[in-house]
Amino acid sequence: MYLAMSLCLAICSSCSNEDNNKTSLEGKWEYELIGTLLEGNEMLGDYEHTPNCSKDYTELLPNGVVKNFCYEMNGFVCQEMIETGIWNKVENNLKVTIQGEISNAEIMSLTETTLKTKTTFYDEEQDENFIFIIQFKRK
Repeated sequence: MYLAMSLCLAICSSCSNEDNNKTSLEGKWEYELIGTLLEGNEMLGDYEHTPNCSKDYTELLPNGVVKNFCYEMNGFVCQEMIETGIWNKVENNLKVTIQGEISNAEIMSLTETTLKTKTTFYDEEQDENFIFIIQFKRK
C-alpha cells in the first residue's frame, strides 16, 4: 500500500511551464490519472479510487509535512488510512519520506489546478528504467 502511494506521490519531471516556480505545491491533491511514458508517449488512464468511498489524495502542508489519505472497503465500511511523512521541494525536484521510504521525483507541470509528476525506477528483472507518471488535480 505504501509503495503504491509512494509511487503516486513520486511527484514530478522538468517543468516546461514558467508558472511552475510560482505556483505553490502546498494543498490537497487528488489522484486523477496514472501511467507511464512509452517510446516518448504518455500512456495515462484514470486512477482507480475505491468505489463508494472518498477519493484518495495527498496533502502537502506548509510546514513540510505530507499526509497520504487512502480509502478502502473493509467489509461494508469504507476505511480511511493516513500515512504521514515529510516533503521538500528544491527547484523542480520533490523529495518525500514516509516510514523511512524516500521517493524522489520531478515536476512535469504545475498549475493552480493540476500537478503532473514523473518518477523513474530501475527494474532489475527487466534491466531497464521504468517511468511512472501521475496527474493530480487540486482538491
